[in-house]
Amino acid sequence: MATTTTAPNVTYISMIGFWIMILSSSVCGTFGKLVYYLFI
Repeated sequence: MATTTTAPNVTYISMIGFWIMILSSSVCGTFGKLVYYLFI
């Protein structure tokens, strides 16, 4: 997908990366709490 307008694609990719970071951090946090409560 070669497009001439790269600015919207860059913002779109950065937004996706931002949400992936937030979701992965929240999932890791809840998983860490679950493991913490299971093993302690």
